[in-house]
Amino acid sequence: MKKILGFFSLMLGVILVSSCATKKGDLGSTEETLFSNKWQFVELANVAINKEVNGTVPYLSFDKAEKRFSAITGCNTVNGNFTATNSKAEFGLGMSTMMFCEDMSVENGFKQILENVKTYKIIGNELVLMGSNDKVLAKFNKYNN
Repeated sequence: MKKILGFFSLMLGVILVSSCATKKGDLGSTEETLFSNKWQFVELANVAINKEVNGTVPYLSFDKAEKRFSAITGCNTVNGNFTATNSKAEFGLGMSTMMFCEDMSVENGFKQILENVKTYKIIGNELVLMGSNDKVLAKFNKYNN
């Protein structure tokens, strides 16, 4: 009887350790997906974004080693600090080039949501940035240039 209980205890321990390792691996792959891709703007504050803005495809990218983000908004480049841990995300204040373009809507909209981003999730080829109460602030698709 003791051998049977010992065996079941051992099996339960293996199952628990395996399930924790799987979750940790999933988070790592989510973060890897975030940092290893460029993300094309699809939607900001529930407003669809054209594929090209001022003749340029707007996209967002992240540098894990430097803890930075860079966005091409269809006009200017916006850069700043960025941290991601598990599903939490934080954009820090940054800088931007200062050209004037005919359509500044993506740039202005993106700058307005940055300080409100709290979390992110990746579903398939889509990156979603969310604020408080899981409110969707922006959506992106993997960008294949």
